[in-house]
Amino acid sequence: MMRMKQLVFSEMALGTMTKLNDDERLADLFHHGNAEAKRDYLFYLAVGSTKLKEYSKALKFIKAFLHVEPANRQAQELEATIKNRMKKEGIKGMAIVGGAALAVSGLVGLGIALAKR
Repeated sequence: MMRMKQLVFSEMALGTMTKLNDDERLADLFHHGNAEAKRDYLFYLAVGSTKLKEYSKALKFIKAFLHVEPANRQAQELEATIKNRMKKEGIKGMAIVGGAALAVSGLVGLGIALAKR
């Protein structure tokens, strides 16, 4: 814990505190912290990763949490939210790729039509 306080104070002094540093500190607490609190750290790591749109990481953390406490309703809901967001991001990605492919094929068709003139 003392190491964590030193990290926080040095980052505050340097003005380099960011959300990413918060996640790094939380991960450090998980690896070096109290065994009883690790369950909570897993949940918070899942929430933080979800907010940063790192869904595969978030899913890994929440599944580890659910392995320890499978009946936790909040964790079950967070897992469902993560899966829904992953699906939405995948659909958005496919739509963008599909739209880009359509635009490129339209430009190629236009180029061919103009070349025949």
